Amino acid sequence: MKEQHRARSILAAVAHAYPTAWQTLDAFRSQRGALGFMDWPDWCYVPVSGAYAVVSGGGAQRVPFERAGHVGLVAGLGAWRITQGIYRFDPALYEALVATPITDEIPVDALHRLPG
Repeated sequence: MKEQHRARSILAAVAHAYPTAWQTLDAFRSQRGALGFMDWPDWCYVPVSGAYAVVSGGGAQRVPFERAGHVGLVAGLGAWRITQGIYRFDPALYEALVATPITDEIPVDALHRLPG
């Protein structure tokens, strides 16, 4: 039996810790831009504030310091869970990319056209 990828194990653990996380994020997305509800760019699955609401339990509740990292996990995994793309680089390509110096700023527009 093939071992499950670590990212999928983390996704399952987060779903177990926050059972309504994905439903809540989907609800935020369905209300996006509605009257009285915030809007955000198309490239953004859901703002981090949506993940904060999941981890905090919503309302005026705060996220305890020891769970602050969960906000980023919920935000990132919320978007990733849709396609669950896992990219594996050829070792030679990886070494070439890592060895390539970044001598200037990367155009932000290029980051909006990554494979997805």
